[in-house]
Amino acid sequence: MNNIISFTDGSKSHPKVAQIIAQSVKHWASSISDKEINVLRSQDGWLSVEQFAQISGQKKNTIQYRCLNGKYAKQCRQIDKDGRRPYQIFFTELPPDGIERYRQLITDEKPKTALYLANRDAAFLQRSAVSISNQDKALNRYRVLSAYLDAIAGQEYGGLIERKNEFCRRYNDGLMFEFDDLRGEIKHLTAQTLDTWKKMVDAADGDTFALAPGYGKSRGKRSITKMEADILNRCWLIPRKTMSQAVIDMHNELKWRGLTANASDATYFRYLKEFAQNNNPVKTLIRDGEKALNDQCSPSITRDYSLIEVGDILLADGHTLNCDVINPYTGRPFRPTIVVVTDFKTGMPLGWEIGASENTQIISMAYYRAIMTLGFVPRHFYLDNGRAFKAKYFKQAKDFDTLPGLFERLKPYGYMKTLHARPYHGQSKPIERFFGTLNDFEQRRPGYRGNSIQTQPPHLLRAEKVSKGLHNKLTGGAVDTITDIHVALVDWVLNKYAVTPQTKGSSLQGRSPEEVYKESIEVVRSSEGFEKRMITPENLRFLMLAQAVKKSDKNGILMFGRHYWNEGIYHYENRTPFVVRFDFGDLERIYVFDESGENFLFEARTGVFEGMHPVAVTQGTEMHQSHLSGALETIGGLRKATVRLAKDFYSAVDAEEARALPMVVPQKKLAEAKMAVGCEVVPDDGIDLDFLLVEAEERRRRQVEEQEQLRALMYD
Repeated sequence: MNNIISFTDGSKSHPKVAQIIAQSVKHWASSISDKEINVLRSQDGWLSVEQFAQISGQKKNTIQYRCLNGKYAKQCRQIDKDGRRPYQIFFTELPPDGIERYRQLITDEKPKTALYLANRDAAFLQRSAVSISNQDKALNRYRVLSAYLDAIAGQEYGGLIERKNEFCRRYNDGLMFEFDDLRGEIKHLTAQTLDTWKKMVDAADGDTFALAPGYGKSRGKRSITKMEADILNRCWLIPRKTMSQAVIDMHNELKWRGLTANASDATYFRYLKEFAQNNNPVKTLIRDGEKALNDQCSPSITRDYSLIEVGDILLADGHTLNCDVINPYTGRPFRPTIVVVTDFKTGMPLGWEIGASENTQIISMAYYRAIMTLGFVPRHFYLDNGRAFKAKYFKQAKDFDTLPGLFERLKPYGYMKTLHARPYHGQSKPIERFFGTLNDFEQRRPGYRGNSIQTQPPHLLRAEKVSKGLHNKLTGGAVDTITDIHVALVDWVLNKYAVTPQTKGSSLQGRSPEEVYKESIEVVRSSEGFEKRMITPENLRFLMLAQAVKKSDKNGILMFGRHYWNEGIYHYENRTPFVVRFDFGDLERIYVFDESGENFLFEARTGVFEGMHPVAVTQGTEMHQSHLSGALETIGGLRKATVRLAKDFYSAVDAEEARALPMVVPQKKLAEAKMAVGCEVVPDDGIDLDFLLVEAEERRRRQVEEQEQLRALMYD
């Protein structure tokens, strides 16, 4: 049994009370025969060492030792018995529950169980709310009261008053050495005081703690009225309102009602502090909101990361970088958003993408790179609860509810389900901890702006000329590009974050993310059915690259201010729509699909006909000349191929269509044919060749119009 006993209301008993209850429990486990009870009745309150130990629940050797060392003072004596001098102790030296047990035995009362005694003491403590210090004082007073009752026991009425006064005189004069340790606490005694203590104990059914001092029992009580308390609660339970403002508002409302305050402002402050302490969840919800209630009051659920492996869950979230980056569209510095995908088990960053804001393209691009790094398809995608992360793009195609979304297409490769984090619940996303660590990387960039107002670098503040000069001297006024961030982030992740051991209290238990990642991924690769989770880069590119619909012109496909060219584009009419898939991290090439987006056509590259030196022959370098000659050769080759195709086309017309459709053959050739057979040039049989040619041209014009109308209906 513990030294401190806790009760249902949260209070705790003194170690001495715990000892009394423990002794009582031990005592009731024993039994006393009827013969022994008769012996107790015949001894007039004096108990042998064996009897005292049996009733009190203490060891016999302990009682004997106390008798030898005079611990029981006048309540202990020696008697002559068969040539021996055994000790006897008066029953008042028993602990409180022992005295009650003794009285029950000699009066034939039914003994009470140990559970009853324990509950009784607990009820007394709970009822009177006795503090630890007052418990000690009550036990010390009972010590003195027991000695007082022993001193006057058996005294007749005639000498009772003298005996009482004699006991008090001896105590006050310091002649009772067994109470020397109480001199500082109980300095002076009178018979009236001791009689009052006896009445208090008797009225409390033998409760020792009835002797506890009465001061402090009103602690926590307030003299304010219920109306004042209601007004105070209503004034203070307002978001961000201070206690001082609440008390002032209460005074104003009381004044408006024609009343005055019943207590001081300090009392009102104490009441509000006590109310906040006893009603913390309600106070937090009303004043600070649901997120604060979850963060400060609600219990936290912990995860066991040993139950999953690398690739079971990929977690993605967005974060606004705390450093400036050059915008590739405007050329001006701005703070971009980075979407990072990490492995749930190890926290290892596997892929990321940088853009102006969170959108489906950069999210899918981050996941594309994460899967390429991982080497296989994960089982679950864990996304934030933001608008972009909950788009239909990931679950089902926009405007086509019957078509599968981006992640649904990965089900043949082992994908199971997409999960979303709870709104405003950062604990459910371990990646938030990574973003805090990412500040170390951001601080190393020349465009760092701080992660709060308090942490802004001095060169961004007003009137900091020296700091601005030093910053410009160190950085040269340079600002990172998106490519610079990508390259630097790869170096920081591989050489800093991944190899740094985590704390022992983390899920990695003191190991580094790289170490746990390598260990777990070997387990995954050796597991059964791993081959089904493999996916080729071509299939993954088709599924997860960012995409857009673009139209072509004679120079290729215009994107990001540059033309992307492939000889395949040359054969299509201008403004032909294509589905283009691309990687923001590699904008030197794009992947061109047909208008349906399902059939891959070709790969187009940038810079084929752009960036030429105006006078490459005379002033340009060999690279300029080679670039120009390559472009000219490409154009010349396309022209030659087109001429060759045209000649083949006309040859086919001469050989086939001229015989099948003579009315569309030019007039000159028909006249030459008639001259060869001796006919006149004028038309025969009233056939107007000019009219036939006009009709043929009109038919071709109508066919072109019908084709354009059909194209407009299909694609606009």
